[in-house]
Amino acid sequence: MSAKGVSAQYRDSVPYEYQHSLPVDPKLYDNDNYLFNVRPRVNSFANVSDTSCFEVRDDWKAATGKEHKGAGCMDPVNGNMAALDFPEATKERLFALAFVNEFIFIQDDYLDVTETSEMDSAVDQFSWNDPKSNNEIHRSIKAVQAKVLAQLLQDEVAGGYVVDEIKKLTEEQAFTRHFDFKNGSIEEYIEFRHRDVGTYYMSACTGFGVVPTIAPSEVESVLDITKIGYACAMLCNDYWSWDKEFEDFTGEGNWPVNSVYLYMQKHNVDANTAKEMVKVKTMELAQQYGDQAVKCVQGLPIDSPIVRWFGLLDMVIAGNALWSITCPRYHRDRPQLCRDQLPAVQDDVDKMLPFRDVALSLTPPPEDSSKHETSLVFKDYLPSEKIYEKIIMEPFEYITSLPAKGLRDHLLEALNTWFGLEEGPLSMIKDIINTLHNVSLMLDDIEDNTSERRGHPATHMIFGIAQTINSAGYAQMMCLEKVMSLGSRGCLDAYLGETKAIYTGQALDLHWTYHSKAPSEKGYFDSIDMSKTGGLLRLMAKLIQAYSIDLSPQDFQAKEVAENNNSAQLFRLVVLIGRYYQVRDDLKDIKDARSAPQCDLDQGNFTLPVIHFLAQERERRTTRLLSMLQARKEKNGMSPAMKNHVLDLLEKSGSLDYTSQVLKNMYQEILDTLSEVEAAYSRENRSLRKLLEMLKL
Repeated sequence: MSAKGVSAQYRDSVPYEYQHSLPVDPKLYDNDNYLFNVRPRVNSFANVSDTSCFEVRDDWKAATGKEHKGAGCMDPVNGNMAALDFPEATKERLFALAFVNEFIFIQDDYLDVTETSEMDSAVDQFSWNDPKSNNEIHRSIKAVQAKVLAQLLQDEVAGGYVVDEIKKLTEEQAFTRHFDFKNGSIEEYIEFRHRDVGTYYMSACTGFGVVPTIAPSEVESVLDITKIGYACAMLCNDYWSWDKEFEDFTGEGNWPVNSVYLYMQKHNVDANTAKEMVKVKTMELAQQYGDQAVKCVQGLPIDSPIVRWFGLLDMVIAGNALWSITCPRYHRDRPQLCRDQLPAVQDDVDKMLPFRDVALSLTPPPEDSSKHETSLVFKDYLPSEKIYEKIIMEPFEYITSLPAKGLRDHLLEALNTWFGLEEGPLSMIKDIINTLHNVSLMLDDIEDNTSERRGHPATHMIFGIAQTINSAGYAQMMCLEKVMSLGSRGCLDAYLGETKAIYTGQALDLHWTYHSKAPSEKGYFDSIDMSKTGGLLRLMAKLIQAYSIDLSPQDFQAKEVAENNNSAQLFRLVVLIGRYYQVRDDLKDIKDARSAPQCDLDQGNFTLPVIHFLAQERERRTTRLLSMLQARKEKNGMSPAMKNHVLDLLEKSGSLDYTSQVLKNMYQEILDTLSEVEAAYSRENRSLRKLLEMLKL
């Protein structure tokens, strides 16, 4: 043990409700090389991050024809940077974070060896803003960037923050490579590096990794303390990266942008002495940051965004400090992780944990083949079955790869504030809802004759109608299997009932559209309640409630509340949210009709603004809008001129204003109902209130 002493010198992170992380063995960090004072943790899905990094490298090689040799996130000793920096990230988001950070390292390596005179051209090749280029290298890089964006934008809001910061970081690299080491102070250097080193990018990544996510605006009030923490991480990186950067320095042009060189210049000392000075400053900042962070969170509830933020930031800085000690990126004498080592490393991850019995098994044990005696014919059949499944699932996998808004995932996490389900069943319910949602989209696009979905070709436009229907049916059977695996009769009943309701809601919509017959407002809201919008949200609430009643521990508070017949208000709440979301989406679609290539008007859908206007037409005994809706059948859509005319009619008649007022009233009704549910569960749901605020028009 080092002179620090575990109990005396290290603290746990700011209070955080750990879900996905495990403590690291003190033997790995209790030494003078560890430049922080918080006990680090590692993500229990650590193997996912290495798999993700290898995938990025494969994509890079496929796109550019060149294998990237430089070290990135992976470290066979202390673990992957993403698993250590983001120990509380969910499994899916850890994969995305490892993916994007590995790519950023590849980008940095490319720019680091670029001559100053060629920097502008190199940065242009990595531009995230130019979607088209005649440059072959740029097009290759864009192909990899597109996959990075796809990983992040599955959550358009939180992922969008990360994408914005990636763009800014890339642009900064063309302009912030020069610092006045002769006259600048360490404070000026730190402020300079906040722009260039990616402080705001790392903040966005940290908020993206967890659910509920944390938006930059939620922690803006503590930015000064946050920057002290990142300054500590920044100087730690300088300390460990100096030898590598100096080795790369050719003796021409600018010196490495590193605080070690700053201390060498300011104090006229050699590199080793300067490194020790950087080390001392790093630990001073660690203490300063820790004192202020701990003081800041005193008296705040543990689920406060500020408390959660500092808990996560503690873990980011700690993970970075541990990773820097042994990572091949900073220590070129250390071997990089090889692909054929990956299974062994996955088996060995639990060595980082102080208690073996607490560690999660990251790889399944080898099966005893003697228990599976089969004929040679049957053994030969099994691989083919997997190949066939890949064929049938390809259309479904395509639609799941398209960007999504993430409403259902966020809502499920918010509802779990009341029920407290563990990650396993919660993840299963999330998968069930998302699978059923994507199945409904595949079928809806066929039934509505829609050629685009989320700015991409609709599934049937690529795979054909027959194959898309077949894939959707197979996915729905897999979804049913997942429901049955929950082991709850209540969950199965909820799934069967709500699935039938979703088909019924779609039938109403198809009936009205085919016959050009406008429903009443009540009929419209009934169809929303039964459709994928309202039905899926209600199914979500029913699944989480039924599981808590059937399978949760007897002393579970939510079990008692659920059994006390409070379900009506809960279901009313999610139904109202579904209505609000659909009407909001309808209004936005109508307002964007002038510029959108396809919209509800092309499909002949009866949305609330249209229904309101048609009611006025019936009173006036006119049929202008109804005639246009019927005419669009012959041309399979509306011309831009017709869309403009419809929009003018809706604006002048007050139908758009009416819809906006309905949304306003509905939002207040949602808040009132939420307050009633919070009272029933004896717990305020801040996550849900935050989500509603994001949805508000």
